[in-house]
Amino acid sequence: MTLEDLLSDRDRGKFYKLAQSFCATVRASAKRYNKWVSGNSSSLLNCNVEVVGNSLQAVCSFQGKYAQFWQLQTGRKEGKMPPVSALYKWSKQRGISFTSDKERWGFAWALARTIADSGTLQYRQKNKLDGIFNKNWIAFQKNFDRYVQMWCEKILLDEVARIDNNFKNN
Repeated sequence: MTLEDLLSDRDRGKFYKLAQSFCATVRASAKRYNKWVSGNSSSLLNCNVEVVGNSLQAVCSFQGKYAQFWQLQTGRKEGKMPPVSALYKWSKQRGISFTSDKERWGFAWALARTIADSGTLQYRQKNKLDGIFNKNWIAFQKNFDRYVQMWCEKILLDEVARIDNNFKNN
């Protein structure tokens, strides 16, 4: 009998909810660090539960935009110019006021140019925010592993009780 065989839909659902709670914690941390504007970056995070070999694991994916997600923690390094339209939209969502739309576009272009030349202020200051993902992941993994261990012990005890019952009935 494999771990996959022992894992009922109900149990899988419980572990899946636990993994989703990690995603919610990351989103809450992004808000706490004032990195939540539109929710686009943090919405890239997706967690699931998989049976890998003979173990149950929480697996996170980033919907193909891994770098964008990690910029929440590290900032954006210099290089390719970010889309001016995204910074224009960001300035609106942040509530930054301008006297005209033309001024907002000018700000967005200048900000894009600065990011392309030097990176974001967070990146330049080397201000890594481990509290958004890394610290939460470590705490989550400890809890997840503990819950898996408790589940395995329960399965084992249930199996021993079943075997014991079979001996008593024979």
